[in-house]
Amino acid sequence: MQQLACHASAGPLLIVLLRVLTYSDESVRKEWAEKISQDTTQEAYQLGIAKVEPRYTLGSPADRAVRQILCWQSGETAQEFAGDIVYGMSGEIRGSHLLETIFRLCYDEFHSQLLRCGDFLSATAVQEYIEHDVSNFVIQTILCTIREEQAESMLKVMEKIISSGAVIDPTKKRRGIIWRAVELAARFRVEQDSILKAIRLGFLATSNALTSVLETNDDEGPRKKKKKERKKASHVELKDCVRLFLQIKPSSTDAEQISLDVAGCRTVYHMLRFSPRLCEGVLDGIVGELSTEDLVSIAKDGIGSRCVLDGILDGPVQTPIFKGGARASIQACWKDRFHVLPSCCASHSAKIVHISTDNRREGE
Repeated sequence: MQQLACHASAGPLLIVLLRVLTYSDESVRKEWAEKISQDTTQEAYQLGIAKVEPRYTLGSPADRAVRQILCWQSGETAQEFAGDIVYGMSGEIRGSHLLETIFRLCYDEFHSQLLRCGDFLSATAVQEYIEHDVSNFVIQTILCTIREEQAESMLKVMEKIISSGAVIDPTKKRRGIIWRAVELAARFRVEQDSILKAIRLGFLATSNALTSVLETNDDEGPRKKKKKERKKASHVELKDCVRLFLQIKPSSTDAEQISLDVAGCRTVYHMLRFSPRLCEGVLDGIVGELSTEDLVSIAKDGIGSRCVLDGILDGPVQTPIFKGGARASIQACWKDRFHVLPSCCASHSAKIVHISTDNRREGE
């Protein structure tokens, strides 16, 4: 079965069969239908929100198929073969896709057992998975599908890895990991303080980030310059992390457009879903550190407007922290509204007009 799971043709077929077996259960389909949101698929696509899928039940045909694929021993707390099979499948392209499908479709108890079997709650093992070009996507799927009971334990593991800078450095192409970790913290509202601290430490650990954050005056003397660098290197503020996440650059194809780091934008969006008291640094990094030109360019960009500006406007805008951020971002865009509004998606344009009108009424 493991050879079939990793086969170029048989592997995708097993994925389809597993979904067919899962969806064929009428009770599962009804429960799944109740959970599906009526939100537009476009918004879910821009935010990278994982699609809600039904979960098979214990003893179902899908459950029996999964146990056969993984050589899962019934009634055994310690699996003799499954751990090695999970490890091997996670590093193979077709096998990893099947393993991700199992994580998405399995019931809660089996999901927890699979985490322990694959050693996915160990920082050392997870670091190894993340460094691999294929198995890092398995970790992303786990972060998307993990249940509330294991969320805190998984985030504690991720905090150690984030602090090292391994998933923050854009050159290592692992930012999907931090995006999913922040999304998990926002979804279950756990470990949010610790995740933000880990993010700051992670940027501090990356030399590229320090080069961008540390600004020194070339006219100052060498001794004063080094002292200033050491002082700033000892602390990276959360507001400094926002620009580093966004990676704002001129577009290579259109002079009037910008390019943004997609995973970084989505990370910022989910950071804005944290408890409002923790969002002040992120809001300051957007409306306080980004120029008006940057905000206008972000508003004219599909992913930027959805993640950054809508990230503010979708928040609790009546709270003191969010109210100031919403007003500042709208004022910046309103100055250039005749260029901004036609470029934005309809929902975003409507929010700008609606909230800006309310703000003007408050001022009258």
